[in-house]
Amino acid sequence: MKFLSSLLYSQVSLKTDSMKLKSAINIKEISGFIAIFVTIMLTGCNVTQKFSAPVFKSKTYAKVSVLSASDEVLPKTYDMKVSDSLIILSGHLDGNLFHTYDRKTGKSIGHYVNRGQGPDDMIMAGMFYQDENGVVVKDMATQAIKRFDKDWKCVSTVLDDYGKMEKNSPRRVRPMPDGKVFEEVFVEYSMPLGMQIKDGDRYGNVYTKLPVIVDNAMTGKPEYARKYHFSPDAKKMVAVSPKGLIIEIFDIDDIEIRPKAVKFYYSFESNEVVRKEGEDYVFDQKGSNIYGIGAMASTDNRIVAVYNGSYDIDAYTDITVWDWEGKALKRYHANKIISAIALSPDNPDEIYAFGKDKEGEYELLLINCPGLLD
Repeated sequence: MKFLSSLLYSQVSLKTDSMKLKSAINIKEISGFIAIFVTIMLTGCNVTQKFSAPVFKSKTYAKVSVLSASDEVLPKTYDMKVSDSLIILSGHLDGNLFHTYDRKTGKSIGHYVNRGQGPDDMIMAGMFYQDENGVVVKDMATQAIKRFDKDWKCVSTVLDDYGKMEKNSPRRVRPMPDGKVFEEVFVEYSMPLGMQIKDGDRYGNVYTKLPVIVDNAMTGKPEYARKYHFSPDAKKMVAVSPKGLIIEIFDIDDIEIRPKAVKFYYSFESNEVVRKEGEDYVFDQKGSNIYGIGAMASTDNRIVAVYNGSYDIDAYTDITVWDWEGKALKRYHANKIISAIALSPDNPDEIYAFGKDKEGEYELLLINCPGLLD
């Protein structure tokens, strides 16, 4: 680029007055060449981003059974887990944030953890993990990570100083299956958040690479976002784009994030445009995106995900299976709008799900997908 600029300058400066017209033409031609060169240079970074819709080797129908009673009031659920005897949901209902149901019958058993700001309370329960000692959960309102024992008493709270504009200041956090903490951290004002793993006082390196090129956030284009899921042993991580369908696979080496594979299925379209209206800035939606993967569950060999594959944001109706390279394997049509799933602890063909019917009524579901984890 410097060479082209120097060449342009030398050609203009050495021309006589009688050659000004010709110089102007040369300037126009060379400037056009520079513009073409820059365009090629920028788009050349996207050469490996060849988008191709996922091809599932098998497609069939799932058998869906409704577990909850028609008059059962269910919370809007953010996450769910299934044990030998219980289904556990996180979500607000009648002042409580955790709710248990009989795994076989779907009958309500108990409601726990008050919504509030006391030591045993939370404001908005989100994603959680269950183990033999209780549950570890993220408070989506405060970014605190809390551990509750089997009696639903809070035994520990991790709350860092979030939201600062300092480099690597945590913005969003979530617990990992092995007790570590995954953080999205501030990098620079014009950059999407970086990814980092924390284990006590140890911090891994901040991963800042993106699978796509996005504009500076100051231009009004949205930051590239990711939805995350960890394998049960916390040694693998999948990140998917909420818009379009780009799947990134990472290995977790202690507290370090190692990129392994990227699959480009549907392009990510930056469709948020900013305009000034008086003294205010207004964000408009332009264009549209295909929606790909929603809720996820996994084994150490397979990723099971709710799937959309359309422009309809409410069409998360299918169950899909992927390997830990991001390759599409199987697809099951379930005909329910599904927002949370959990794998059965003893039947490899069954999934427990939280969803709603066409009328918008929440339901606890048992979904049978033949050969799901084969």
